[in-house]
Amino acid sequence: MTPDGMPPVTSSGLGLSRSGEPVPARAATEQSVYWGIADIEYQCRISRSTAWRLVRREGFPAPVVLTRRCLMWPRDEVVDFIERHRDPTHYVSTGAGKPEPGLARAFSSRPIGRRS
Repeated sequence: MTPDGMPPVTSSGLGLSRSGEPVPARAATEQSVYWGIADIEYQCRISRSTAWRLVRREGFPAPVVLTRRCLMWPRDEVVDFIERHRDPTHYVSTGAGKPEPGLARAFSSRPIGRRS
């Protein structure tokens, strides 16, 4: 252990267990108190433009401005906002993996015809 209580880190970026074996470091988003726009995109599984549209919604947590071009949002506040605004009916399953009636036809492929 280092003097600050953290496990030692090797030059390859891996931590060391008590027995001295390399242990992969945790992802930055697991440790972060703040999320950047890329973290919001990744955690919410949305595109960059959708992420910017989301952060501009009324009620979204105010960003912490680090520099003129670097904004960060408190992770806990972002998660709370998303939980408050998600639509629970969106996640209701319609059956055991079966598509809704009519969707099978809408998403079915048709045979490719040969050009003469």
